[in-house]
Amino acid sequence: MRTIPPTTDEHALLAAIAAAPLDDAPRLVYADWLQERGDETRADYLRMIVTLMHPPEDPAIVEHCVALADGLDAGWRQAVGGRFEVVLSGTGGVHLTTFLLRMVVGLFAGELVGPWHTGEPIPLKSGLTREDAAAFLGQFRDPLLRLIRPQDPSADIFARRMGAAVPPTLFAPADE
Repeated sequence: MRTIPPTTDEHALLAAIAAAPLDDAPRLVYADWLQERGDETRADYLRMIVTLMHPPEDPAIVEHCVALADGLDAGWRQAVGGRFEVVLSGTGGVHLTTFLLRMVVGLFAGELVGPWHTGEPIPLKSGLTREDAAAFLGQFRDPLLRLIRPQDPSADIFARRMGAAVPPTLFAPADE
């Protein structure tokens, strides 16, 4: 089946972001396009997303991004900025416990779960906007770390930019 091409410049710019989710250029071109049309808030949001996709992350920029997001459409924010994930880092014990928990959750959900490799952070939730990742951290980080740190004092939960693939996660994907 042949796909229908985008019908406006904005649709074309959004399609370019979707086609190259790790590339900064489509977001920056779109930000310029928005600014030329007087849409400073969305242009600023896009530029904040591009900045946050490159370490090190500045907490002031995260705060600014969260503040900007409050007045923007959630679907639009997801389309242009849903490239972050919350991960759990720790030792092998944390990985084994999380893998077993994910297997149990997967059995109930009818999903197969692939292995996590020791030493790699475990994705808890992927496909988030940076502000949604901040909200997730605000809600779950401290309670989860209170449970995990007695067994693994090195454990941490943090947000980061996603890679090209969306990995299996412990919590339901953002679109569910």
